[in-house]
Amino acid sequence: MLKQAGRMEKTLRIAIAGGGIASLCLAHSLTTQHPDWSIQIYEASPQIRDEGAAIGLATNAQEALKLISPSLREALDEAGGVECVPAVRIMVGTGKDSGVCVGDVPQPTPQITVHRTAFWNALRKRIPDGVLQLGKRLASISTDLDAEHPVTLTFSDSTTTSVDALIGCDGINSTVRQHILGPDYAPFYTSGYNHRVVVPLAEAEEAFGKEYCSLRTQYGWIGDGGFLLTDHCDEGRSMQVIAGWSDKGPWPYEAPFVEWDKERLKRDLEDWGDIGKAMLKIFLSRPTLHAAAGRTHPHTPTYLSPSAHIALAGDAAQSFPPFLGAGAGQAIEDALLLSTVLGLVTSPSDIPSALRVYDSIRRPRRAAIAAASMKAARLMTGRDPEVGVDPERIRGLLPVWKKEIFGVDLEGVQREARGLFEKGRGKSDVGGES
Repeated sequence: MLKQAGRMEKTLRIAIAGGGIASLCLAHSLTTQHPDWSIQIYEASPQIRDEGAAIGLATNAQEALKLISPSLREALDEAGGVECVPAVRIMVGTGKDSGVCVGDVPQPTPQITVHRTAFWNALRKRIPDGVLQLGKRLASISTDLDAEHPVTLTFSDSTTTSVDALIGCDGINSTVRQHILGPDYAPFYTSGYNHRVVVPLAEAEEAFGKEYCSLRTQYGWIGDGGFLLTDHCDEGRSMQVIAGWSDKGPWPYEAPFVEWDKERLKRDLEDWGDIGKAMLKIFLSRPTLHAAAGRTHPHTPTYLSPSAHIALAGDAAQSFPPFLGAGAGQAIEDALLLSTVLGLVTSPSDIPSALRVYDSIRRPRRAAIAAASMKAARLMTGRDPEVGVDPERIRGLLPVWKKEIFGVDLEGVQREARGLFEKGRGKSDVGGES
């Protein structure tokens, strides 16, 4: 392809399936770096709904936002993010030591909890009008390497578009994942579920007491088969309340999100002492109670299509249990590395090299976090046979808790990616699909 002064003769076209947080971060970066490119986000939902939940962003996620763009880190504060100070505090929830404070999880910088929808809205303001298209459900994907734009997307409304690269950020039930990997790598239900709500702080104080709510920290309660959590969001005006269970048997429903029997929650919380009673006040006061099933993916052998013009990111790439609170942060790390390697592209022929570098770096990192999250699921629900709900044994693990998440040099990862890209530009074997 002919180029002038390092620029492409034709406009590069990149599509992002799914309109979540990682998609907005990536779109902000690419539209800022390359305003001449065509960047489109295709979101299946006709409107973005208020999910009524908060997410925790640890040191790595905050740093990734800043490295993508300082403006994205500012969006976190703009959305009412609350620092967990002094830290994440671990408590015992059941058994003879119920109510015992185990200790605080040390972190390089305080974790920040933010309402998901408020953060999404703050990020949305940072992409140009027309980039996000709602109500565009992806129906099928085809690839023709001889075409001007090799990847063709067909939507459920029968419209089509052709692009040079497709990034699948379309969640755990990803159409892009299905296209790349087929049905053998579809998500499956675990044996757990959770309930979560966000309530005004005054309501939380009524249930938990003002002293409990005065610390803007994240409380995690480890118990026999379950894990309870509270944290602040909305600049401290609201509290998120979560009750999760690890081993309640096979999920009996087809849908992953269902209305739940409040009497069953009473039984689940009957051994949780005062914290269980306080949680019941919160959940039973809702007009309806809902439960979300635990779901995860099997090990994912590649994030790329054979041509390496299509890549997976976020939950579409590899989902895992939420017990380390790492999902949103890993999606933002995905966006950081994608923005790094795609930002180096000067020709459509560079795209496979860029995405192979992304796969070679991000897939091992996500796999490690997935394994750590599975281990944390056992630990934080009292199912680790060597730890149980023993305060001293739990306390001994606090110094290394979440170390897998924090122990990353993201600027070093960017340098590695740039070096691999320059080394492998135009080659077909960089970070191959294993």
